Amino acid sequence: MSTDPEGKPGTWKKWFEGAFSEPGLGGAATPIANLDQVHGGNPSVHWNTFLQRWIMVYHSWPGSLMLSQSDDLVFWSVPVVLLEPAANSKLWYATILGEADTIAGKTATLVYADFPDSTKPERKFIAREITFLNQEAR
Repeated sequence: MSTDPEGKPGTWKKWFEGAFSEPGLGGAATPIANLDQVHGGNPSVHWNTFLQRWIMVYHSWPGSLMLSQSDDLVFWSVPVVLLEPAANSKLWYATILGEADTIAGKTATLVYADFPDSTKPERKFIAREITFLNQEAR
């Protein structure tokens, strides 16, 4: 994380033993509790005005879309599967769009890439409406 609004080089810190305290380059790091339960990449985070909490979507390395929630951007829920890929495919690069890519409400649009054959680079971009209910997305 960086407290610099422009995210300038040298301002980034890694999570280490309970705080963002280590240099972003070369510093030590520890996993963020619960997010280490399902490894993946390309997280997208937005503030959800309906749930009144932060929502993160990302892809697991096998290709499922995952969702986690946080009240403070530090402590996250154990990720749950939002979407499973079809056999031999993967779903990657998810983001949730509402009023913007950083703010959404009860209904929003989930956008992601569907790789029908996970061994090839060809992909389709999918947009689908989702509704948040009782702290879950469907």
